[in-house]
Amino acid sequence: MRKEKSILNNLKMISYLFIAIAVCSSCKQRTFEKEIKTWGTYQQQIPLPILMHAEDTPIIFVCISCAALVDEISKCNKIDEECAGAVLYDAYIQKLPIRVSSSFYQEHLDAVITVVPALDSIYRRQGIQGIINHCFRQEEGWLVLDKTPMLPYKPGRWSNTEMDYIIYLLSLHDMYIAYHWVDDVFYIVAALADRISDMP
Repeated sequence: MRKEKSILNNLKMISYLFIAIAVCSSCKQRTFEKEIKTWGTYQQQIPLPILMHAEDTPIIFVCISCAALVDEISKCNKIDEECAGAVLYDAYIQKLPIRVSSSFYQEHLDAVITVVPALDSIYRRQGIQGIINHCFRQEEGWLVLDKTPMLPYKPGRWSNTEMDYIIYLLSLHDMYIAYHWVDDVFYIVAALADRISDMP
């Protein structure tokens, strides 16, 4: 009888834990959805790994900011930005390609996501926490991936290929990067978007 009661209590605890995880996950998902669809906290300055194609072109896997994608979807489909945000969000969640203009497609061929062996090795050995520990640094309360001066422009710590691959790896764990302008010194800061990302 005592053993059965203990098993019952353990089952209750497990079911409470699953409910708590589901609720947290659901809140995070709704926040992310709002961010993509309606210019949330980060003004759609979140780069997303997304499948895209133009007419008569192969599908490519690229990393592009939500704002640019929403603008392109809006123009291509002659719909308002809110509808375009919904199209982008649905395509991202369902892993479907979005259709873009030939010029947008050509313009973003350099944003194709490719495996970076050194980063891939860290990820395989240490998981996403290894990527965060290796690639990010603590700065003014943010976990910063890169800080790029714009005037005069200097390349950041990571190449575009490395940044895109890091962003892709983070997305596998529902973690995202947001770009922030630091106006007084004209920097673009790529930081972990803490409102929609939880540290593991």
